[in-house]
Amino acid sequence: MRRAAVVIAALAALASGCGGGGLRGDLAATGGNMGKIRAGVIDFSLLVTPRANKAHDPFGWKLKGPFSFGDVPTARVTYTQIANGHTARDTLVLDKSGGYAVVDGKRRSLTDSNLKELRGSAARVRAGASIDIGNWIKTASSCGARCAQGDLDVAAAANTLLQVSGSKRTLTDAEAKQLADATRAATYRAEWTGKHLMRSLQLHVDLGFKSPPKLAAALGRLVGATLDLHLGMQRPQT
Repeated sequence: MRRAAVVIAALAALASGCGGGGLRGDLAATGGNMGKIRAGVIDFSLLVTPRANKAHDPFGWKLKGPFSFGDVPTARVTYTQIANGHTARDTLVLDKSGGYAVVDGKRRSLTDSNLKELRGSAARVRAGASIDIGNWIKTASSCGARCAQGDLDVAAAANTLLQVSGSKRTLTDAEAKQLADATRAATYRAEWTGKHLMRSLQLHVDLGFKSPPKLAAALGRLVGATLDLHLGMQRPQT
């Protein structure tokens, strides 16, 4: 049930905070309230589009569906994996009495051990695990009512994504500088409700690397990738 665990881990990323007066204050309040969301309908995705002679197919994942982190966590979310021009979808269903997963079109009941692991992950979210995305924000300008956009610190964002993925390491100063030097553009756009609940968060990063001379013939003069992360939330409940 490793894919089911991935679903819960991605949901756990919602328990996040964001720091910032003015628009930064709005972002801070919105991010802080995300840590209080315990139910809603999530639309969460990460898509990487490589830019090289021999690699063009996007890869990544999408997560979509209703969830609740109540006393007994429930969910009905679909996890879509994208790779090599193909997609594969799994569905995780948790209800009050048990749960099951639909993997490769086949329904598989969750064992007591599976349920304990998944509900334990959700319980840790309820306990207040948080990811401060405020350190991603470099600039903030208005893009309409309850909307901000600007530049982000891609190295700080990468460290947060490493944390979300379960990694215990962070980028070294040298790695962070290398990533910053390779970044052509790194932007975000955030929208929230009148009660400072996140409606949409979009991140776009464009990376470019110069090919070593020995590899230029095979990879081209410039290789890199774009990364697009989207987080949408409908009917959030705190």
